[in-house]
Amino acid sequence: MQQEQEGMQEFYPGTSRRRKTYSKPADVVTDDPTEILDLGKAKLVLVNGQPQELYPLGAVARALNRQPVTVRKWESEGVIPRSPFILPSHDPRGQRRLYSKDQIMALRRVAEEEGLLSPNANGKWKSIEETDFRSKALRVFTERQ
Repeated sequence: MQQEQEGMQEFYPGTSRRRKTYSKPADVVTDDPTEILDLGKAKLVLVNGQPQELYPLGAVARALNRQPVTVRKWESEGVIPRSPFILPSHDPRGQRRLYSKDQIMALRRVAEEEGLLSPNANGKWKSIEETDFRSKALRVFTERQ
């Protein structure tokens, strides 16, 4: 009987197609949260004559578990301060907002403190207005400049 059940679990129900087997990823134990978080490729930019690694707005969105359009909206509404690092874009309509790794990780830490990184049990995101995220994010940017 058990052999029959194992055989049934080997195929998708009602088909002769084999089920895919997925290996469970190993648990990563590290003190540095940036090793786990994929910020993407950094751009090396000269800031006041010093080379500095800066990340695009999409990296901020990934760190905050949001879409880039949400981060742009938060920036236009003043929820997070405007990026101090801006590059001209290849597109004539816009510009590239760049953030340092310290700024991104500080924003992530604040979002984690305020409970904004994941939806609640009902699947709803916590409202930004219910938190101190705005004031803490402003403090992060003014301290780091």
